[in-house]
Amino acid sequence: MAIIVIVDDMCTGKISKRRLEEAGHTIFWYYIGHEALDELNNGLKYDLALVDISLDDIDGNQIINRMKELYPDKPVICTSCYPILNTRADYRHWNLSDIAEVVESALKEKQR
Repeated sequence: MAIIVIVDDMCTGKISKRRLEEAGHTIFWYYIGHEALDELNNGLKYDLALVDISLDDIDGNQIINRMKELYPDKPVICTSCYPILNTRADYRHWNLSDIAEVVESALKEKQR
């Protein structure tokens, strides 16, 4: 599966990319939100997205909104190192070491 990872923390991005590649996925990792948004607008295809909602250069929710316009059926996992307040999204706590399992669970849930 092709997964777009948009996180601005280098350590989180590298670990996410490595663990997901080890699980057999193709990873498109962006640490600058505007670059990811440009790629989406230019037709980047993916099966699942992992998006940091507190990016330095752009509000991650803007990227998610664009993703939902382009690919409304693709699952998006929101992440942040900060507490998520005033959101309608369901969320659960997970550790970076569990990222492959979190992604697999989201992909399976989407197939239902």
